[in-house]
Amino acid sequence: MIRRVDQCVVPPVPAEDGGTIDVQFDVRYGPDERQVLDVAWPNVPFKGLVVIVHGGGWTAGAKKLFVPTIRQLASIGYVGVTVNYRLARSQANAHPVGLGDVRCAIREAQAQVALRKLDADKLVIVGASAGGHLAAMVGVHGDDPSSDGACVRKGPIHPRGVIAYYAPLELDRAHDHYPPKMVQAVDELLRVDGGPEDCDKRARSATPNHFVDSTDAPVLLLHGSDDRVVPASDSRAFSLLLEGAGVATLVVELPGQDHGFAVFGKKESIRPATCTALAFLDDVLR
Repeated sequence: MIRRVDQCVVPPVPAEDGGTIDVQFDVRYGPDERQVLDVAWPNVPFKGLVVIVHGGGWTAGAKKLFVPTIRQLASIGYVGVTVNYRLARSQANAHPVGLGDVRCAIREAQAQVALRKLDADKLVIVGASAGGHLAAMVGVHGDDPSSDGACVRKGPIHPRGVIAYYAPLELDRAHDHYPPKMVQAVDELLRVDGGPEDCDKRARSATPNHFVDSTDAPVLLLHGSDDRVVPASDSRAFSLLLEGAGVATLVVELPGQDHGFAVFGKKESIRPATCTALAFLDDVLR
């Protein structure tokens, strides 16, 4: 069971000029300029590895958004990693290229951790918006190498947990479910050039709901009740499927909150999401 925690002490982001957190920038996991990640190393005892995947509708966004967050996590014992992946701005980079990149990046992050003789299996994947979708897909696709392409490092990925912030999780019914801007983002991700049958097949392949089984890691879903980009019902429906398969899951729905609130933020209105996420990390990586 995943516990909900509404109040806690939220760790501050360390000052950049303090020099207490070592950050490695642009560690390569592939030949493309987007195939890079940043790693923040803790200066306190190691608790685990937390990989963060950015959002941006699969066609925008960058890892730099989460550099303060990985430094925040490093200050309390986690190796924090934020990754770039190839954006679905062309047919060549359509689904599942981004998913494969995230999988490759996670393996590289685990290799970096293992080089320091730390336990690389103590892994949680965190994603926001489109990144939450990719995090969920990795969570339910751990043993499936079909999207890996030319990954330098191979092998299954078995996270101890997944945290998805306001994630679009029902791509197979995007056109009658999402607002126009989100429908356009899904269409760009899938870039279907076949007929209706191809469209259905590709959308299904990008929808984590179809891959849930009892071997999946625990999943924490964080969503605003007033999300105008991705309805909170996506998180609720995914949680029900996980629960039905016997997977530990919890939805924390924040009243009145719209899309895009801060990951591990300290604002009072989102504190239940942050405090539950921090407790989740402690519990699954203990």
